[in-house]
Amino acid sequence: MRLPAALLLALTLSAAAATRVELVRTLWGVEAFGDVDKWPQLFQDLAAANYTAVETPTWVVCGVGPTFAVAHNCPEERKKAWRHALDVSGLQYVAQVHTCGYPIASGSVEDHLVSLQALLLHAK
Repeated sequence: MRLPAALLLALTLSAAAATRVELVRTLWGVEAFGDVDKWPQLFQDLAAANYTAVETPTWVVCGVGPTFAVAHNCPEERKKAWRHALDVSGLQYVAQVHTCGYPIASGSVEDHLVSLQALLLHAK
């Protein structure tokens, strides 16, 4: 499988403060990602190519977008398919979230923190 060149390097710090570089693959523009049935093989191929995680917005995983709404429903079947693809590949998920929606509903730090907390529950 030929992978697109776009990737994101994520630097992570371990408890021992050692730095390591991990490859995180954004799923923007990956044609196979549009078919839920292809997720397990796609993710296994990415893991075989030394990626450690995938990145995409929560609403894309849920198939309800595009939306920048703070709250959105995620069909149970898609949640299960997503979790299965991550589990069989060993990849992690980097959730892209947009606090307070778009256009931004509030500039308040407190509102953004509340929004982030709600969105993190979706990402989980």
